[in-house]
Amino acid sequence: MDRGAADAAGATDAATPTPGPAQQEPSPIVAPKVHLGMELDHRGVPIRSPMKNNPCVKAKEASYKCLLDNNYENAKCESYFAQYRECKKFWGAQKSFFREVNYKAERAEMFKW
Repeated sequence: MDRGAADAAGATDAATPTPGPAQQEPSPIVAPKVHLGMELDHRGVPIRSPMKNNPCVKAKEASYKCLLDNNYENAKCESYFAQYRECKKFWGAQKSFFREVNYKAERAEMFKW
């Protein structure tokens, strides 16, 4: 065998990579569980909407509708914005109050002898 053929044969053996731990097959993409009635975004991924827990959804939607109807002039929708702000303030205070009460109850249970 001549030297050129041996180099060519050795070069092809060295050029083919052997699969090692770093070159394993990628794991398959697992699709999220979809339940009936879930809304999907443009990629088909379920939307986990915070709207379910938002008590101010009606005020928010009313302010958006006002903006759409009035060509996004904020001055015409100030009353809707004020209602939404008051709703968020009220429910934010309620949430923090309940968190504080639950925290104090948990702490009392923890240190009860």
